[in-house]
Amino acid sequence: MQKGQIAIEFILIIVIMLIFLQTIIQPTLTSSITTVKDVSSLAQAKIAAEKIVNAIDFVALNASDSKIEVGIFLPVNTTLKCDPAAKKIYFSSVVSMPHESCEADEDNNASVCTKSISTISTITLNCNAFGINHTLNPTKNSFYKISVKKLGGIVYVETK
Repeated sequence: MQKGQIAIEFILIIVIMLIFLQTIIQPTLTSSITTVKDVSSLAQAKIAAEKIVNAIDFVALNASDSKIEVGIFLPVNTTLKCDPAAKKIYFSSVVSMPHESCEADEDNNASVCTKSISTISTITLNCNAFGINHTLNPTKNSFYKISVKKLGGIVYVETK
């Protein structure tokens, strides 16, 4: 009788622990993994935008015509946009869970984090060959080769 009672109590403790793991820890872990993926995508989009802006600024500051090619990686659900009028490169990433900090950014959408990086304000920027409608929006994780060249005082940003 005593051994049977101990076995039943042990099984009951195991069941309670499994229920605890299922209801408390797994949802928290899933949420954490999703958040880490969102932050990673946004960071990769930011790095890509910074590489392009740095190349634009470097080429623009050269006295003569010059060219730089940079490689960038964009994960799915991220976007890069070149705005020649504002002289900015915008980057955005769709997040899995809406967040207040994304709602307070440049597009006021809690599900999409959008930021911009300004280039040198005195340049003339041409983004006509940068993606479709000045935008890169990959449907899968993608590498791009970006060419930034200065010809006759105009800085051209192109995808290769």
